[in-house]
This record gives sequence, structure tokens and C-alpha cells, in this order.
Amino acid sequence: MNSLSDLAASWSPGDAGLAALLAVSVVGYVLYHAGAKALHAPTPGQPRSVVKGRVLGALLLGVPSVGGAAILSPELLALWRLPSGEAWAVTAGALALLLPILWFAAGGEAHRAHYPQIRAERWTRGLVGVEALSWGAYLVAYEWTFRGLLVCALASAVGVWPALLVGTALYVLAHLEKGLGECLACVPMGLGFGVLAWWSQSLWAPIALHLGLALAGNLFAVARDPGRHFAWGGAAPGSARVA
Repeated sequence: MNSLSDLAASWSPGDAGLAALLAVSVVGYVLYHAGAKALHAPTPGQPRSVVKGRVLGALLLGVPSVGGAAILSPELLALWRLPSGEAWAVTAGALALLLPILWFAAGGEAHRAHYPQIRAERWTRGLVGVEALSWGAYLVAYEWTFRGLLVCALASAVGVWPALLVGTALYVLAHLEKGLGECLACVPMGLGFGVLAWWSQSLWAPIALHLGLALAGNLFAVARDPGRHFAWGGAAPGSARVA
């Protein structure tokens, strides 16, 4: 049996900053999840509700914890520096390998049941632009939480592999609503994103990889769905019809 006095003695001042940042991130994620559901409920799949949900996620996952890191753990802000050319090359290689697999998967009903998240039938240039920008804003904050805090920051406290496994496990749990197939895919992807962030000591490589895959997964679903199509120069995003 362990001693409670040993537990108290093991606490260090550095633990307080990380604990506070993780607590802020948990609260932010819960609020985002509840808020996004509330936004989607009246008009599920509508462009404005989906985009508002992503912007809400960017604000709640990013602003409080990045601001907190600037005060409590300013060394973590170094994760926002640009990665090396080698890291960019690895990111490009991973995209080249994974995009054909994603194209194949996008033809299946299981994928199209969830993607595109914006359920418009008619995809204009404007809608594609909004899709890219909203995904980008959301994933900057998302990668800060899942790879910045749960991998890079946690690795300093508990070691690299425990941090990678914890971060990947939580990443899988965050995708439970997407079904078994996506949850299983999140195991290698979560490890890959985490290793890329830890190895490059930059969030921009996993952000770029995640953004490329997220955009492709949604746009491939449009391209492979006979009920949806791209209409360059058509109506504004807010007026797109929903299937």
C-alpha cells in the first residue's frame, strides 16, 4: 500500500502549471462539445452551424490554454516555431501515402455517413474556402491541446511513450461518435501526429498533416457521392442546400 505522504512529497511546483493547463483544456473541450451540439441541433449539417462550431472550438480550446501557457509555462510557446525542412518533407510524404487510401475510403457508406460534415449538395468555391478556413482555425487549437499539451508538455513530466499513449487514447475517445472504423484509424494516426509533434518540436507539421487529411476526407466525400457536386462560381455558402 502506498503512502499518502509520499504522494504529497512527489508533487513539484512544475506540476501545478501543467495541471492547470490540462484542467483549462478539459473545461474548454467540454464547453466546446456542449456548445457545438447546441449549434448543430436546430440545423444539423448546415454550413453556418458547422462553421460556428469549429470557430467555437478554436476559441475554447486555443485561447484560454495558450494564454495560460504564456503565463505558467512560456517554454511551451516554442512549439509554435516553424519546423525543419525535414519535418515538412515527412509531412508531405505522409500525405502522399495517405491521400490515396482516404480517396478509396471516401467511396464507402461508413465514411459518407459522417462526411462531409457540411451536408450541402452543391459546393461552390466560397463554400470550399469557408471549409478550409474553419478547419484550419479549429485544428490549430485542436493540435495545441492533443499534441502540444497531451504529448509534448506531458512528455517532459512522465516520459515520451506514456505521453504518446495517453494522448492517443484520449484522441481515440474524442472520436467515439464517428464509429468503430474511425476510432481504429485514430490509433496509428494519433501516434503519428504525436511523434511528428514531439520529433519536430513544432505543432505546424501535425497541423498541416491533419488539415490536409481533414479537408481531403470531406472533399473526397463530396466528389464520390452521386448526390453532391462541385459548382464553381455558384451560390454563396450560406445558401447551399442540405441533403
